[in-house]
Amino acid sequence: MRFFRRSLTGIFLLALTVGLLSLAGDMVYSALQASWVEEDRARPARACASLCAVAVRCRPPPPPWCLQYVRAPATPPVGY
Repeated sequence: MRFFRRSLTGIFLLALTVGLLSLAGDMVYSALQASWVEEDRARPARACASLCAVAVRCRPPPPPWCLQYVRAPATPPVGY
């Protein structure tokens, strides 16, 4: 009788493990499906972004002799 009880307990634990693994697999798969659907919705917006270009004017870089004045001091002045 002890063998029968242990074997039923083992079968129950095995079935519980398989059930939990299948539930976890289903949750991962449904999350992936939701991500794929969200990605499909976002693609037209990204395609439109390349059509809406904005002209940006950049300043020319400062001359090399001027770089010594551009750097900020590491510590604030003492008078503040």
